[in-house]
Amino acid sequence: MTNQEIISEITSRDTHKVWNSSCKIIEIGQDTERIIELIPYLDLIKNKTKGLKMGGGLAPNQRFVDFAIRILEHYKSSQECSCNLYLEHSINPEREEKNGFITILEKKQGDWEMDYLIACSKCGTEYKVNRNDGGHFPYFDWKKNN
Repeated sequence: MTNQEIISEITSRDTHKVWNSSCKIIEIGQDTERIIELIPYLDLIKNKTKGLKMGGGLAPNQRFVDFAIRILEHYKSSQECSCNLYLEHSINPEREEKNGFITILEKKQGDWEMDYLIACSKCGTEYKVNRNDGGHFPYFDWKKNN
């Protein structure tokens, strides 16, 4: 999906398109060049997504829209590495490694869980990530490795 397609969908007020494009922003959330191109549309995105009934069965789908906006706000105003955003949302480290945003240093499989030790490709910050499959969908809990 191109950035223009993302803008078109996220401002469409069609809840499925808004959700889909929000997920795409989250997916490219560590791609500085692509995200910076979306920042001029931040106010428009906020206005067009305000008040939508995003639905969601077990967890509200609004969390995807909120996090997509949070990513754009981070790039607009923060000097910290964008990997700090991992602490705020359940992000799949396998997908992030495939996209080149992180390196998985270690992976340990349990019955219902998987633990990862990962490093950010931009700044080298290490994280411990716990994948828990005990619910209806996998959840990834990110913590900085002190």
